[in-house]
Amino acid sequence: MKTLTKIFPFIFFLFVLAAGCKEETTGPFFGNGFHNGWADQTSVVIWTRLTKNPEMNRTGPAFLVPDAAEHRMLDSLADPDLIYQNQIPEGFSPDEMEGACPGMGGEVKIVYYPLRDPEQRIEKPWTSVDKTKNFTIQWRLEGLTPDTKYVVEIDAGENRKTEISDHISGSFRTPPDPDSVRNLNFCIVTCHDYPRRDDSINGHRIYKAMLNPFPDFIVHTGCFPTAI
Repeated sequence: MKTLTKIFPFIFFLFVLAAGCKEETTGPFFGNGFHNGWADQTSVVIWTRLTKNPEMNRTGPAFLVPDAAEHRMLDSLADPDLIYQNQIPEGFSPDEMEGACPGMGGEVKIVYYPLRDPEQRIEKPWTSVDKTKNFTIQWRLEGLTPDTKYVVEIDAGENRKTEISDHISGSFRTPPDPDSVRNLNFCIVTCHDYPRRDDSINGHRIYKAMLNPFPDFIVHTGCFPTAI
């Protein structure tokens, strides 16, 4: 589809996540995995976040859900403390709630290379996550080759002198040349409502189903991290 590669180059990016550190550590961890976006033929942005725990809290209390009248009242008053009281049960903090995944300081290192040419390995130096941006970090990877699958590996630790506390790996593919023509199977989705998830482990049952008819690319069009 020639027009797709010209109008929507980001349609070709793909993220695949695989946590790797099995030994018990005190963190930090990649509880949010990593994401990529803003892809074109020669560059992509990679985003990740460090967390205190390997995954979200699955056993905490559920958030309180205001009814429609309460929503209107809270919107009109715009009082942060009142909004907090109407969503967090008394005696609990946000970090204790079901689904919470608190952030944690630390350093990360990213390595990436073409799947078929691992000798072209590029390693970025250890860098601290930004505590003022919810313990996140972004990299813009440039100088990439079009129509190429890249492997991404990211390590985490308290700092570059300590042992690695977590490891995650995945991949993405850069779009082909804008003038190329080919058939593609792809699926485009947008923001998903967390309270309406129907799979407590994987979020939504549709995720697995989408991989069957659309094995090439699944593209999320909303909620991407801000580009560097």
